[in-house]
Amino acid sequence: MFDVALGPIAGFPSVSREVLRSGKRKLGPKLIAGITAKRWVALLLVRNLWSVGGDANRPDVNALLLQYLLFYNFPKGWYLAMEPIITANWTQSGTNRWTVPFGIGVGKFFRIGRMPITTRAQAFYNAVRPDFVAAIFAVEAVWCRALREPESDPRGLFLFAGIRRRLPLPAARS
Repeated sequence: MFDVALGPIAGFPSVSREVLRSGKRKLGPKLIAGITAKRWVALLLVRNLWSVGGDANRPDVNALLLQYLLFYNFPKGWYLAMEPIITANWTQSGTNRWTVPFGIGVGKFFRIGRMPITTRAQAFYNAVRPDFVAAIFAVEAVWCRALREPESDPRGLFLFAGIRRRLPLPAARS
């Protein structure tokens, strides 16, 4: 089964920590495509945001996010997961433009009573990263509750809400 969706995405200045905020309103396109085949699930998410207003004293935004998600399902709810988030800041040049991580993780789908849950842990290596990013490696832990029963969708796609935390592991640059 193959699905694809294309639509707009918007971003608003809402971050409370000054160092994290762009101070810009942003708009752009978003594409999501996915395919399921037996034990495999593959998704691709692509979006680009451009500044369309906001704080004139802040730099403009022109940023790409590309995430491929690849899952292989084993019996008894176990699965392998690959979910790196590749980014490009088009306002930067050379080695400061791209962040390209590679990684893999393992997860388990289970139930607490009738509530469907998934949890997984992954590790990433930032093969390409900007000079100002010290993290070569990152680890991520995810815990989610299904919002809709997996059995209710014959395509095997369903929604989750949960907690995702990615922690950078700093290392000295050579």
